Amino acid sequence: MKTFAVIPALNEEKTIAEVLKGLMPYAFKTIVVNDNSTDNTATAAKNAGAIVLTNSKRAGYEKSLERGILEAVSRKADAIFTFDADGQHSVTDIPKMLAPIEKGEADIVVGEREERFRRPSEALFKLYFKGKTGLNDPVCGLKAYNAEVFRKIGFFDRVGSIGTEIVLVAARAGFKIAQKKIKIRARRDSPRFGNRISGNLKMVAGLFKLILKYGL
Repeated sequence: MKTFAVIPALNEEKTIAEVLKGLMPYAFKTIVVNDNSTDNTATAAKNAGAIVLTNSKRAGYEKSLERGILEAVSRKADAIFTFDADGQHSVTDIPKMLAPIEKGEADIVVGEREERFRRPSEALFKLYFKGKTGLNDPVCGLKAYNAEVFRKIGFFDRVGSIGTEIVLVAARAGFKIAQKKIKIRARRDSPRFGNRISGNLKMVAGLFKLILKYGL
């Protein structure tokens, strides 16, 4: 399989090069979407061998991932996995995430973190997705996809759902969804979605948009 890694990055110059180095054995190409960072994220990623796309203005997590994923599709990817730029994910989990896709057992594989949820909003996401897809940790940033999902559906996230809308749409379209337990390491920077209060508010807003569009 021609496998692409896609990484959204906002001010991650301290960790991005190390993350990219770790991904080299697992990805044919890695695409970093630099979300208009104010540091040297783009330069560090390019020097580490990544394809770098830079947003002209701040687009956010979902749109950055969508841009990178659709770029991978345009480059004829067979499989795509998303990975965080902050060093939280372990590269040793990548083979188990890709295996169900390689074997034709699943079209989307979602990581399930082995730690307790840190935000009440994550528990709400779990409750919503458990009933619809059986997933325990839908907002986990480590996911793997059969590229055909995007060739058929054509988008990743249109409502700002913390990158989860594609799972609902794919499940409705008949694609197979699976989950795998993964490890999480301590992050080296501030959370992607802000502090505890702002992070919870953003995630609850994303879940509310999903409910409005797809129902309870």
